[in-house]
Amino acid sequence: EDGLSVLVRAIPSSFYPILAVCFAGLLAFTGKDFGPMLHAERRSLHKHSSQPPSPKSNGMAANGSGGTTVAEGVDPLLEPDPDKPARWINAVLPILCMVCSMLGGIWSGGYENYRLGF
Repeated sequence: EDGLSVLVRAIPSSFYPILAVCFAGLLAFTGKDFGPMLHAERRSLHKHSSQPPSPKSNGMAANGSGGTTVAEGVDPLLEPDPDKPARWINAVLPILCMVCSMLGGIWSGGYENYRLGF
């Protein structure tokens, strides 16, 4: 059998990763958090605040959906420093390093196999 047919036949047994990717996309699209992440965000938002956590800390939002939107409150410690300029290189350099590392690993592993005759 070729690799592609094995991959296609294995897709139904990969339901957990497929559902996890779909759920992550749903959370990113709706901007809601649930469960432990919701409680951790609420703790971090109110950690440095003089106000106690909201009565919604039981995990239920006001609309009853069980989540909260990310924009409900912002911790000032999470905001970027206004005195430091935002530079594009700070976003591009880590991604570029990762892509170059992956391509280098693929090339070196493939070249070694090519050299050995596989």
